[in-house]
Amino acid sequence: MEFMANPSHPDGSRKAPSGFRTGWPTGIRSFGMKSLLALVIGLWCLAAWLYTGFYAEQNASQWVSRRQESAKVSAALIAENIGRLFALGRSVPILLSEEAGLLSQLNAKFGPEIKPSTLTVAELSKSLVLDPELRTLAGRLQSIVDKVGLASLFVMNAAGDCVAQGHEAGNKALTGVNMADREYFQAAQDGKVGRQFEVDRATGSLALFYAAPVFSDRKFIGAVGAKINLGHLAKLIPEPGFFMTDENGVIILAKDPELNLLAVPDAKVFKLSEKERESRYKKKQFEVMQFVSSGEQGSVALVSWGGAPWPSVMASQYVAGNFVKVYVLRDLEEIVRLRQERYGWFALFAFAGVVTFLLIAVVALFIKGERKYRRHLLTRE
Repeated sequence: MEFMANPSHPDGSRKAPSGFRTGWPTGIRSFGMKSLLALVIGLWCLAAWLYTGFYAEQNASQWVSRRQESAKVSAALIAENIGRLFALGRSVPILLSEEAGLLSQLNAKFGPEIKPSTLTVAELSKSLVLDPELRTLAGRLQSIVDKVGLASLFVMNAAGDCVAQGHEAGNKALTGVNMADREYFQAAQDGKVGRQFEVDRATGSLALFYAAPVFSDRKFIGAVGAKINLGHLAKLIPEPGFFMTDENGVIILAKDPELNLLAVPDAKVFKLSEKERESRYKKKQFEVMQFVSSGEQGSVALVSWGGAPWPSVMASQYVAGNFVKVYVLRDLEEIVRLRQERYGWFALFAFAGVVTFLLIAVVALFIKGERKYRRHLLTRE
């Protein structure tokens, strides 16, 4: 709409009639500026919330990935060190089983047709310890134990009776104990190097046993056994979230002793007969250590276990031979702090943005008022 020239105006210029204002009314302009400011502040707070959430999750994902890689490295190192100890426990009996002196001694004293002793363990042990030749053999076994760090090194005759032993302090003597029902001895009878995790009948502790057969003229005359005390081994591993399972999925070594003899999900131990479980583990029923999936953080799977209020990452590694498996769990308690920091960052960003926009609005109003004041002074002149 165009204004017609105002005939009452001296220069005939096109100005709005008296009482008619151009543009938005002052109230509407004021409401529009407030709404615009509120909209900008709202969008800034939304952007700050989304950005701080992205930043917090990115930091958490990177931290979890580092924890996962660290757990993998620890699992690999622990598996390597345990593998070396197991290799030592296996190789020492093999080397001793091939010594001519041991062969002749077992053959001369016991032979392949020896029957299990009818004496009590105490009576048999006393007679064996008093034998000069077996005492010398026991002394040699003891010196090897002291040098290589095995829990026990012992010799069995063809009937399975332990006839000589060397052992570290704190381990009860096995001399006089019959091992004929043990899997490692039965494997040795078949000409194999036997291996078995079990609850040691002498001490009640978890242990790994190896046995190498001794043959003379193709006849089985005994075996050399070695014992590795797993309870002592756990003390040497600093990783707090560490445990190890045997071939049946039973936890045989753990930093937390309460985890010992729990079973992992789908463990093979549940396929064994109660008699087999009782013979090996001294128990028939096993509780399952449950791992509950807690989703993912980035590309890393998270698990919850033991009722912890925060998730964990888990890494696993087979020991050489793949008959035991090492697990390392790293808790993610720090992830709670990283996620909570988001609120602090959001408050900081939101406050900074609101203050900035308010200052801009104040400066804009000041400039506008100053210009209006200048126009007013010019009009008065």
